[in-house]
Amino acid sequence: MRNLITITAAVTVITFAAFLFTSCADNGSPTEESRIEWSTAEIFTIDDGNDIAGSSDTDDGGKESDEYAKKIISEALDAFSLFISSVPEIDRDDSIEYEEGLVYYRVVDKRLNTFEKLKDYLLRYFSEEIAIKLLNVERYMEFDDGSLYVLDINMSTGFDILSEKYTVLEQTEDREVFSVTVVRDKDGDGAADDTQTYNFVREKAEDGGNMVFTEFTYFR
Repeated sequence: MRNLITITAAVTVITFAAFLFTSCADNGSPTEESRIEWSTAEIFTIDDGNDIAGSSDTDDGGKESDEYAKKIISEALDAFSLFISSVPEIDRDDSIEYEEGLVYYRVVDKRLNTFEKLKDYLLRYFSEEIAIKLLNVERYMEFDDGSLYVLDINMSTGFDILSEKYTVLEQTEDREVFSVTVVRDKDGDGAADDTQTYNFVREKAEDGGNMVFTEFTYFR
């Protein structure tokens, strides 16, 4: 019989949404409240053709540099979405009802079907502090046979995004700072009624390896 492995300091799904829609900086300070839509999550598949983004040789003030910012942040948003609006490929015939109404399904995507694989994937984009905060919420459940289950819920904001403007603010060998200005339609009439700008910081990982986000806000 499989036994659930309890993740230290796990956050229950009651506080799940409040945590995820805040700025995921290493200091954990919140920046935004969002409307939550409870529906089935989208299936997410890793694009094997995408290499881990590295440093850029583009001109900081040019269009190429802004496209670089869009690429870097969009890839990280995709990874972060695994804890909000998407799930890896799952087996809907293999499920566990952890609490009433909270149904978890077994992850079958071989690249993300264990806790360690999921953690390693997050560490491609985020600092260890951010990755651990994400893994400590009860979106995923690990069992002692190595199997991983995920809560199939879409908790995206539900707002229509009309535009996103990406800008490089700072770029050195060890640190990059970006901003994204997001224009939203919150009431569904097609008109812009909310504009927010978010800052993102990307730095060399503590082990001196990849550049990873140390400040990040999920805004979709």
